Amino acid sequence: MKHEIPVPHDSQTTPAGVSPPSAESMRAVANAAYEAQRRSRNQAQGGREAEVEALRAEFMNRVADRAVLERIVATIGQAASRGLKSIRVYTFPSEFCTDRGRAINNDEAQWSATLCGEAASVHALIEAELGPLGYVVSAQIVTWPELMPGDVGIIVGWDRVAP
Repeated sequence: MKHEIPVPHDSQTTPAGVSPPSAESMRAVANAAYEAQRRSRNQAQGGREAEVEALRAEFMNRVADRAVLERIVATIGQAASRGLKSIRVYTFPSEFCTDRGRAINNDEAQWSATLCGEAASVHALIEAELGPLGYVVSAQIVTWPELMPGDVGIIVGWDRVAP
């Protein structure tokens, strides 16, 4: 059985003397609206890219100091008192790694060579100060926006094996 959709007569849809706009004019309106939205998205993305680049530059120039180590040690103490044997002590965007987190995600032995900036500094500080005391440092991807590597977590463990 075929259903027919009733089509209103022109007198039902338009006031007397007013004709509906042409499809061509509606395409022009839609195209103009689409272009305005696209420009707005591009401007927002450009602002986001500038913000990310500023954060990246700051991140690449920062060096971990004794205050960072003190916060890490305090975090470890709090975790151990809760019965944990490892804790994430530092997080940063995977896009700040030289390979965007690929080696970390694949648990490659030389993952730490892909660290840059403050992350490399934090890792070196932990290895130098806590490594000789039996602590183990590892890393993993901790967020997956749009199924892509997001943030990296640096993890310190004090059990016999790496966390």
